[in-house]
Order: sequence, then C-alpha cells, then structure tokens
Amino acid sequence: MKNTQLSKEQIEHFYNNVLTPLNITRTEWQYVLESGIIPDIIAGKRRRGYFVRGEIRTALGLDEWPEPTYFDNTVKVNRKLTLRDSLILTGCEIQPENIPDRSFDGPLDEDVTVTIFHFGKGRQMSHEEVIEELKAYGYRTVLVEELLALSAQKPHLQTKFPIAGVGCKQGVHLFWMIDSPVTRTGPRKRRVGNFNNYDTVYDLYRVAAVRDLSIVPTKHFSSFATTEEKEVQFVDAEYAAMESAYRSVE
Repeated sequence: MKNTQLSKEQIEHFYNNVLTPLNITRTEWQYVLESGIIPDIIAGKRRRGYFVRGEIRTALGLDEWPEPTYFDNTVKVNRKLTLRDSLILTGCEIQPENIPDRSFDGPLDEDVTVTIFHFGKGRQMSHEEVIEELKAYGYRTVLVEELLALSAQKPHLQTKFPIAGVGCKQGVHLFWMIDSPVTRTGPRKRRVGNFNNYDTVYDLYRVAAVRDLSIVPTKHFSSFATTEEKEVQFVDAEYAAMESAYRSVE
C-alpha cells in the first residue's frame, strides 16, 4: 500500500464524506487506498470550494451515474408581464444590469409545476448534457419567466442552493440562475442573473425543468420524488461534511 500521508482520522473523513455518498464498495475503496490518489485529490484538485468527485469516479472507472433526485413546486406564472417586471417581483437584492426588456407570450396566471433536479455529487455537466438528460426523462428546460416566478414565490429555495435554468436558442447558451451567494462585504443576498458566460453546470447546482408531454421519455425514475425538506436536509448535511473534511486536512 502506498503512503497516503494522511492520518487515520483524515482517511475516515474522506471515506465517510466523499466516497460513501458515491456508493463506493469496499473493494473499490481498497483500490483508492492502494492507488495513493487521496492526497493528490485533497491537495491539488479542489475546484470552487469542493472536492472534484467526478474525477474520483473516473479514477475508479465509475462511468454510470445514479438517476437524479427531484422534487416539485407549483407556482403561478404571469406570462403577461415583461422581463423587467418579473425581475422586480423576485425581490432579489442583486439583479442583472443592461438586460433588454421583453414581453412574454401566454396566459395571465398559469399554474406550472417546476421540478428541481439534482444530477448527483461530482457530476459536472455541459448545457447540452443537461438538456439531453432532462429530455430523456420527458422534461424541457425551464423558461425564464417560470424560473423568476419560482424565485418570487419560493424565495427560501435559492438560499439553499443555486437553481439554474439552462437553455439554448439559435446556438447561444441561455443560463439564468437564482441563488444567494456568500459575499465578502456583508450578509448573503438573494441574486438573480443571466450567466451566459458559464458553460458548466456544477454539482452544487440544481436545475429547474418542466414536464413536456410532447417528449417521449427514454428513461424512467425507479423511485418516487424526494421532498423539499429532505433535499434541504441533504444539502445542509453536505455542506457540514465538506467543512469537516476541509478542517481535517488543513
């Protein structure tokens, strides 16, 4: 076995907080220990404040990802509003600047079930991969007015995790996101913005989508939807685990 240069406690943190959620078997865990990749990943392969679990999966030859978790939210969407008015109704302290105003096209008040997907720890996806995966389950990407309605009516959700609306129009990526980032100059503020320069959907993000009955699913969920409460508990535990793991190796 190679020298991992880590204490027993540090290795236990890594196993419990990083590998266990990936359903790593004991045999695969033994390979991780013998390969000596743990210090390399911890020391040199952090990205955006969290472990790059996708690279761990690649090292272990785990190509198949588990199916996404999801939960539903029903919101009222007013498609008679302009983009600017919809942004104002979100109540977000941080909003995009110089966004051309435009009108939406549709009914005054429409109940829309917006589904929040999480594609798994360590799974970093391109916009095209997200769109194709949603389509496989019979969903389309959320429209901007639907995402803004979610922000306005369910503001607490975006304080727990970034929620992205991913799309593509005439070859141009459309990437709207609602979140509540940690700032260095003050308390967290709710934010809504157009992040078209982002080309990756990271594993901390959730993706908003809407069921499209015109799409024939090629994949089917093997389990029922989770709940908002369980997803929030999962996220809180995830952040706590990461903080604990970081403290153990610093």
